[in-house]
Amino acid sequence: MSQLNCMNISENEPKEAFLDRCYDVFENNFYNRNESLVYNNKIISLQAGFTGGKSNLFLHISSLERGEAFDILPCNNTLYNSICKLNCIDGDWTYTDHTGIRDICIYRAGFVGLIKGIIHLANDNDNKVKQWQEYNKKTGKKKSFVRYTDGTIDYIIILSEGKYKYYVISAYPVFYYKAKKEFERSYLKNK
Repeated sequence: MSQLNCMNISENEPKEAFLDRCYDVFENNFYNRNESLVYNNKIISLQAGFTGGKSNLFLHISSLERGEAFDILPCNNTLYNSICKLNCIDGDWTYTDHTGIRDICIYRAGFVGLIKGIIHLANDNDNKVKQWQEYNKKTGKKKSFVRYTDGTIDYIIILSEGKYKYYVISAYPVFYYKAKKEFERSYLKNK
């Protein structure tokens, strides 16, 4: 499979239009009746719920927790930064979910098109994808982690495993050094 790429954006594209384009890709990947997204022989399902006509999961993976502190912006040196205008700092464009207020992040939204390709690579055991599970003894639940790394892209998909299907918990670009190290430790411990 060819290298996976984030969605293209132009400097003149309004951020709302770009978010709508990202959502169209997300919808096609997860709500396509002709082709279900499957991981380890189980369908990947989404938790129900919509806000403003968009899936709550899409809005979650396209946003950051309110109050995140950055030494350097994740979208630094990208075109995403040119249309976002520091929303992750100013918080002018928000979404509220069960975790609280979240700031919409154009950079994170630009990665949603990778999810389907990463799952296909994981099913093919591609060497750019690391896969592992963690078991929570208290809840008795398993989480599956699917991490794609290639060049400048480092992306994690976190799934909750049910009896017959997986549910997407979250998916996002891994840009914090500490998070990269924690995922690597978890992979080495649980692979």
